Amino acid sequence: MAAAVTDELALENLERQIDELEALELVLGDGEGAATLEITAPRAVERAKMALAAGAGSSFEAVGEIALKVAVGTSTLFVSMPSAYPSHAPLELSCSADSPSKTERLLEVARQATEEAGEGAESALAAIQAFADAAQACDEEDGGPAAASDSACEAGGSGGAERAAAAAAAVKAPLRLAGPGERWLDISPGDLEDSGLPAAARVWRGPELLDRKSVFQAFAMQATCRADAAGLVRLLLRDRRVAKATHNMMAYRVVRAEDGLVLSDNDEDGESGAGARMSHLLELMGVDNAVVVVSRWFGGVLLGPKRFAHISNCTREALEQAGLFRKPSA
Repeated sequence: MAAAVTDELALENLERQIDELEALELVLGDGEGAATLEITAPRAVERAKMALAAGAGSSFEAVGEIALKVAVGTSTLFVSMPSAYPSHAPLELSCSADSPSKTERLLEVARQATEEAGEGAESALAAIQAFADAAQACDEEDGGPAAASDSACEAGGSGGAERAAAAAAAVKAPLRLAGPGERWLDISPGDLEDSGLPAAARVWRGPELLDRKSVFQAFAMQATCRADAAGLVRLLLRDRRVAKATHNMMAYRVVRAEDGLVLSDNDEDGESGAGARMSHLLELMGVDNAVVVVSRWFGGVLLGPKRFAHISNCTREALEQAGLFRKPSA
């Protein structure tokens, strides 16, 4: 398989690896969240950037594998990017944790995320996010990293101790998934109440979309009034990562039960035209009673009109996967 990777393709792979690495640093590199990122092969990164600057004719074999690790509590995921990644080879993943069964479970979660990303696609963001969610769930189940048990990991970490309302208000805490393979967020009753959302509210978190170092991600929820839309934004901004996004764009569309009146609005959060496009998409899709937030972390490269396509695609995918819109049967 490696023989099929031409110099041109190797150059493209390097560029995609560096873009993904810089997106990871943008999202995780501040060290304030549950996950901490460390580049364990900095020289390989330097050589890769030099090879990209030199272009065709570079010696790609001398670059070496870009490697990094992500730690959450007592668990660590090790990630290596082979030269044929992502076009012809998957990521190489390994894991360490404080018990064999926990290690096996977390590694399985990360590998599953790479498989779901599909062949030829960048999957480090997805693998690391899935690992971080699962590791945090295991740690929180029994009150902290040192107390994390095998049984909590085997259960996928769903549930977890509820945060006290005062602590939740004072500290922005990462939002995590309900369990491995899930896309619904695990939200405590206290967080829902503090955000002004009903106790039955469920929030869907879509996969990350990466383009030239920018990251896009959508969140969707059923809504029955304007207050639900505002509540979802408040809830998401409790998450350190979402709060640091360059833009958190929102649109909602609600059909009032008592008279059938359609209520819709949007918030572009500084990305002029994005919210209006999201609102228009909800109308075109015929979506009733839903709110969507699309977060974007700007990676330093202007995407032009392409960014609106990404925002629309994330919006559509989140609505479909959350069951808030179903394609009409043929």
